[in-house]
Amino acid sequence: MEELRPERDLRHTPFFQVMFALQNAPQSGAELPGLRLRGVDLGEAATPSKFDLTISVDETAAGLRVIWQYDRELFDAATIARMGLHFRQLLEAVRADPGRRISALPLLADSERRQILAEWNATESPYPQTSIGEQFEAQVA
Repeated sequence: MEELRPERDLRHTPFFQVMFALQNAPQSGAELPGLRLRGVDLGEAATPSKFDLTISVDETAAGLRVIWQYDRELFDAATIARMGLHFRQLLEAVRADPGRRISALPLLADSERRQILAEWNATESPYPQTSIGEQFEAQVA
């Protein structure tokens, strides 16, 4: 911190705003003579995000559990839900083809890709049957 001297803004941590945590170590309760300890899930509301966005992934016997914590002043629920769908799409693509380069894996579902590339770009209009000079004159007028 002393050497880098980042610009300080109390709304953000100085070095990064997004935390990704993968918890894949075996989870077992601690045991002491006459006492058994185990973790308790406090839920999302009990642990507010210390960063703009925190994505926590836990490996469980049933599969992956992903918790998204975010600053509600920066993100709305719809944006986080869309990020969640993109993350799921990425994980499913990795499962389907684990040898594929990560840069070649899809983030968008086929329907979303079609919407962005085809529907939102459907901006065709008839080309005027006039010369460039006539178009220039019309624009000047």
